[in-house]
Amino acid sequence: MSACLASGRSLSKLGLAMFAALCETQPLAPVTLISPVSIGSSLALALAGSTPGGSAEAELSRLLGAHEQIAEAIDGLLSSARGNGSGVSLRVANGVWAGTAVRPKFIESATRIHRAQAAPLPSSYEPVNSWVQSRTDGEVPKLLSGTPDPLTVSLLVSAVSFKGVWAERFERERTAEGAFWPLSPGAATASQPANFMRRKGAAWASPTVAALGGAAALRLDYGDADAVADSKGAGFCALFVLPAEAGEASLAATIAALRTAPSPVDTSAAPADPLSAALSTLRRREVDVSIPRFTAEWGASSLKTALRALGLLSAFDGSGQFLELSDEPDVHLDEVLHAARVEVNEEGTAAAAATVAEMGVRSLPPRPLELRFNRPFLLAVLHEETGTPLFVGRINSPQFS
Repeated sequence: MSACLASGRSLSKLGLAMFAALCETQPLAPVTLISPVSIGSSLALALAGSTPGGSAEAELSRLLGAHEQIAEAIDGLLSSARGNGSGVSLRVANGVWAGTAVRPKFIESATRIHRAQAAPLPSSYEPVNSWVQSRTDGEVPKLLSGTPDPLTVSLLVSAVSFKGVWAERFERERTAEGAFWPLSPGAATASQPANFMRRKGAAWASPTVAALGGAAALRLDYGDADAVADSKGAGFCALFVLPAEAGEASLAATIAALRTAPSPVDTSAAPADPLSAALSTLRRREVDVSIPRFTAEWGASSLKTALRALGLLSAFDGSGQFLELSDEPDVHLDEVLHAARVEVNEEGTAAAAATVAEMGVRSLPPRPLELRFNRPFLLAVLHEETGTPLFVGRINSPQFS
């Protein structure tokens, strides 16, 4: 297995497990949205600074693999995005804001391997927020608030910006108003007006995908239609997932399925993640699709609890765990914050995300398949060849446009 494929699956496994954990803690949140690529990039910088042979290195390596391979995988994503006819604009930027306690060797490694931009640790978060806003094309205007803790040693930041044009665009004249039924606390659920994009024709879809707990799935490709036909799965796509039934239980079952790697046909191969497995089961068929036009935002939120649930413990609590980053033995991972935004319309998808890891001292049917995304659903933006998810989201009550 290539390093890019292995790292793509590591990012997918990490991202899907974290996504499921976040959804479980807030089952009725309007939006849950993360970028595994952004989170993985930020944690890879932390891994680069971890003590060789230490517990934090072991925990981070179990989640990510080698940090150099994460950098290589992201280079592969950027190369695919630059390909002719990809229809995609992708930017991944890393930044390191370092205090005087940070070792020059770490900064050299971060800039050389992870192409990070390095700067002195600022007295306010304004330079960091401005950098994130610039690298996400203004989609994430503010990641950090308040003032830096005096005990902060460094900020490890990753920002991702994605814009993709549908290979087959929706016709605006077919967009029509309809009702979307979100999940909400209490027995009564009120509908929300939304503009639904409509399309009839051939698409990759399935009414039931076992790897997704029996949910229906639809793949929409980005890029030039002819280039997509010739790419043989080397480009980018969006996967829309509609739970088998309406209601919280069916949505939760679909999300829970994302934690489980399906058994491979070839037992010598590493198990594919559920999203890659779902893509492989779709077939070209006639569909009648309606998808709401929406914008989903997930404001800067802590990933610390979710990461702890995934076994990242020593990185937050241990001593002497980041001696490659600093000679100070008390340096540890203090907080991991993440923000993301995605917009879906007739032309395509725009998305952005940013993650900061703060280091501090202790403190097919007889008729077209009908897919009506008029109730909570999942959305993933994927690199098809490696299965790497750039974004994964649960859309319950977004901003409809």
